[in-house]
Amino acid sequence: MKSRMEEMNICVSVNAKYSKYLCVMLRSLIDHNQENKINIYVLNTDLGDTEKKWIINTTNSSNVEIKFIWINPEDFSEYTKTLTERYSIEAFFRFKIPQVMPDNIDRVLYLDVDILVQGSLDKFYDNDFEGNLFCACQDMFVGMDRRRIELFNRTDKRYFNSGVMLWNLQELRKKDFYSECFEGARALKFDLPCVDQEVLNYLYYDKVKYVESQKYNYLVNKDVVYGTDYRKSSPIILHYAGHNPWAIGAKSEAYLEWWKVAKTTPFYQELLEEQLLRTEKFLAQENVKRRSASNMGEDRVSELASVIRELFECELKNKKVFLFGAGLGMRVFLSQYADKCDIAGIVDNDTKIENSLIKDFAANEYVGEADQIVITNPRYLLEVDWNKTVLVITVKKADEIKKQLREMGITKYYCLSDMYTKNWKTILSDVV
Repeated sequence: MKSRMEEMNICVSVNAKYSKYLCVMLRSLIDHNQENKINIYVLNTDLGDTEKKWIINTTNSSNVEIKFIWINPEDFSEYTKTLTERYSIEAFFRFKIPQVMPDNIDRVLYLDVDILVQGSLDKFYDNDFEGNLFCACQDMFVGMDRRRIELFNRTDKRYFNSGVMLWNLQELRKKDFYSECFEGARALKFDLPCVDQEVLNYLYYDKVKYVESQKYNYLVNKDVVYGTDYRKSSPIILHYAGHNPWAIGAKSEAYLEWWKVAKTTPFYQELLEEQLLRTEKFLAQENVKRRSASNMGEDRVSELASVIRELFECELKNKKVFLFGAGLGMRVFLSQYADKCDIAGIVDNDTKIENSLIKDFAANEYVGEADQIVITNPRYLLEVDWNKTVLVITVKKADEIKKQLREMGITKYYCLSDMYTKNWKTILSDVV
């Protein structure tokens, strides 16, 4: 085996729809494993030039090399009958790993897209297989229930999660692994609620070295369902299986960790906007179905707004704030944050109020120490150092402002309407 300090081989499987989420995972991996030469093998069937460029740009580092490996989806056509909306055919692509990995590597770490790396993977990657085909973690949430005991025809309770697996390529190449997996799926009559994981557990549950789940594959849905707290376990890998951070109504402190990393990617704002669109669509669908369901949808919108506020407040610790808009939204923002942040300035498209002071537009109880700040033209934003500054759009209908900012080359910002979804006048009345 090569020294891990020389090389770490990572394999992922993704489609175009999930490519942005993959970038977040890879960013977390690279940030915490800077001392390794990392080769990342991306199994895919539909990534275009745009998605590949996203991945390359996000992982741009001297210690990282990206290699895209095309997988023929026809090789998995029989598996499509098992798929639900939750899973895609790419889940089965890992069955090709021993076949498509370079001959000169003897191990590879497979990682699902919906994970976050929070520390060094040295020890996990350097595991001694002890004669096993894989190193993996017992699934903390899914296990050998009555259905599986009968279907698998065994009483052994071992059942591992396939989202984080170290593969012993040296031994796996001695098998026709892809064919074995197909035969396993057929023996299970393609009854695969957890897709590839069912096949791998049916065939190889006793060929796995089990390592600490709480550390290397902490399933966040445990916190969501049982109210536990991942921070007590100090996990190196957080796995969001079943409760993705980009899903509507995601709840847990662990989701904030994912969004913090997402913010370092070039399309953070897009991810936020996609999240909001999903929420709005959900609200519309629920209201059409039945009025009573709308309250549940509104709660989920409120939860998302809370996440956005938390992300914003994290940035307030070491950055100044610029506001775009000197109307009601500005007063709402000042009522919540005037005494919590360093306001660098305010811009507005209305030339009539250019060079006016904030105190001329907001009551003293909202303004705080920012009363002498002058309202300026948006052109001033071109001179701002955005590594040290946060921009907040305080206009209710922000689409035109977003378009204007994009034309100016400014792509990262917060929208007050995303942070506070209830009536703004109500917020102000609560302050006074």
